[in-house]
Amino acid sequence: MPIPDADIFPDATGSAAQYFSKHREEQPLKIYSGWFCPFVQRALLVLHTKNIPYQYIEVNPYHKPKSLLDLNPRGLVPTLVVPASDGSQKPLIESTVICEYLDEVYADPSVNGPRLLPEDPYERARARVWIQFVGSNIIPSFHRWLQSQGSDAEKGRDEYLGNLKKFAEQLDPVGPFWRGDSISLSDIIIAP
Repeated sequence: MPIPDADIFPDATGSAAQYFSKHREEQPLKIYSGWFCPFVQRALLVLHTKNIPYQYIEVNPYHKPKSLLDLNPRGLVPTLVVPASDGSQKPLIESTVICEYLDEVYADPSVNGPRLLPEDPYERARARVWIQFVGSNIIPSFHRWLQSQGSDAEKGRDEYLGNLKKFAEQLDPVGPFWRGDSISLSDIIIAP
């Protein structure tokens, strides 16, 4: 298997590059990102949906900067850098954790819009169950389908579509979003 070319599209291009150029200025909240990564895209969707100012730091996965590795020795994206009260920086990793953190901290409806997770504890727990379903069922079955060959391809497709159907059965019947008329974290987690 050939080694990937580390110089192919290390940065976003086109309209993605234009969008990210608006977020290059220094901000207290920073996100180390890879434009191509669906897990990063989840966090970016929350930042955009909730009108949260942030600094976008592009990471070439083959040439990770020391600044990222100092915060997250695994060098994974997304890594959200949160300012601490003592002036230091605290990293957060894992896209779902980052999304929930942003929803909790940036909760002023006049600035950040509606909450992405329900206020009701039962409904919030139910949403988390289906968010977990995306990560533990839908995404793995999609990857198995992509990697399958021959007769396994049809089996992989059926498994993936079956998982999508289970998720879709939980959608609000009126829609257009998972919870009804406003976008939720369940929508954002499955989107990319």
